[in-house]
Amino acid sequence: MFSPFQELLKKAINKHNMQHVVEGSMICAKFAEIKPAIFPEDTESLLTAKHFKNNTLTIEVPDSVWANEVINRQAKIIAEVNAKYGEEVIKKIKTELQQLQSLENP
Repeated sequence: MFSPFQELLKKAINKHNMQHVVEGSMICAKFAEIKPAIFPEDTESLLTAKHFKNNTLTIEVPDSVWANEVINRQAKIIAEVNAKYGEEVIKKIKTELQQLQSLENP
């Protein structure tokens, strides 16, 4: 008898205690879904969800101007992502500056 792939995946996730990794990935994906509505001016996709840990979503930003925009809209981000996810998981938003790419050749 064959088991549905989704059931096998759930068992593997639970067996290896990876629920937090899966949840974090899903939260980051939900941010990507709602981002165009909250940040329509981000046409170059500068804002990215970096990780989710301890009820905090960390968003990578290119500079302090974008960090300020994220913080100003954090209540909306939290409400929208939690609504998409179906439960209140995000309680806080944190920003982190993107690492600058080296201009030198490796």
